[in-house]
Amino acid sequence: MERASYIKETKKNKNYELLVYDAKTVGKVILGLEAIDIANVYIDSAEYSKIEDLKIKLKQKAITKAKLQAESLLKPLNQNLGKAIYISDSNMNITHRLRGKALGVNVRSFSSIQEASTESLNIDFEKIKVESTVNVNFIIE
Repeated sequence: MERASYIKETKKNKNYELLVYDAKTVGKVILGLEAIDIANVYIDSAEYSKIEDLKIKLKQKAITKAKLQAESLLKPLNQNLGKAIYISDSNMNITHRLRGKALGVNVRSFSSIQEASTESLNIDFEKIKVESTVNVNFIIE
């Protein structure tokens, strides 16, 4: 009497989301997951925590630039720039090209590339591009 046994291997999928606050921690997490053979890891999003402060500083710089340009245009006319009578910021464009990717992150092949360095993974995020347009009207004196 022959007996055959079949073993069926079942893989279970679980999804987890982890919030970390710096790239160094992201690198440590990815290395830790690689160490326990979890390779299907991706970065969902990255955000700059001081984006609102950056927007305000950009608008301030844009207003300063508008004032300098207006003064330089009035100089040959022997006229002076007065107070601002109208200020509007028409739009704020934020371009974030990460979309689940970070430069140099490939968890599946990481162990074969850098077996010697297991302390940290250097993750290099792409830059976030922030643009602002400000319209300023001044009194001409």
